Amino acid sequence: MQCQIVGSQAFPSQTSLNEIKSRIVEKLGFRVDVTELAHPNGRVLVFEIPPRPLGQAYTFDGAYLMRSGEDLRPMTPDVLKKIFAEDQQDWFCQPARCDASPDDVIALLDSQTYFELLKIPYPTTRDAVLERLQSQQLIKPTAHGWTITNLAAILLAKKLDSQYLNQSSL
Repeated sequence: MQCQIVGSQAFPSQTSLNEIKSRIVEKLGFRVDVTELAHPNGRVLVFEIPPRPLGQAYTFDGAYLMRSGEDLRPMTPDVLKKIFAEDQQDWFCQPARCDASPDDVIALLDSQTYFELLKIPYPTTRDAVLERLQSQQLIKPTAHGWTITNLAAILLAKKLDSQYLNQSSL
């Protein structure tokens, strides 16, 4: 399939790129980069549209729109809900306990059972246990120790009461 370049009539040729960008920002509410290419068959405009920010839906003339084939249609509630939830941190990744010492991590989590269930030998050092739990994103290092995630608390906590885990919402 061959395409023929015919040029653009979208904006009069005397319209500057800055004016085009300004009109787009005014209409859409976000910046679009525009480049003009000189071609023997006419003026060609290239628009570089940035990706939509995580968790943010854009409106156009007061409506949230989405593509449906070649058409634009109002976004359905489930699509909007999905977009607005994009920047929400997964509950399982949120902290059940922050700034736990290495000894606290070992005391609070049943790491022995974790290794038994995976059928892998229990490490010979505490640091190796912590390293394995970190590699599985069950714990995360902080400036003052370790954060135990809600996922680790659900899977491995020896007790699930809030006093035991300190900041747990379980």
